Amino acid sequence: MKKMTFAVVCCFLLGLVAHAQAVQLPKTGQTICYNAAGAVIDCPGTG
Repeated sequence: MKKMTFAVVCCFLLGLVAHAQAVQLPKTGQTICYNAAGAVIDCPGTG
């Protein structure tokens, strides 16, 4: 019974993931970006 419940829950969760959509995040106005070392880099796709 536990295996059947687990299988049903997994199928349900896979269905949710399959229908996920991308979202449009708001522009932040950020003009300065930094890399992992802390150096200033270009900010592609921000505004």
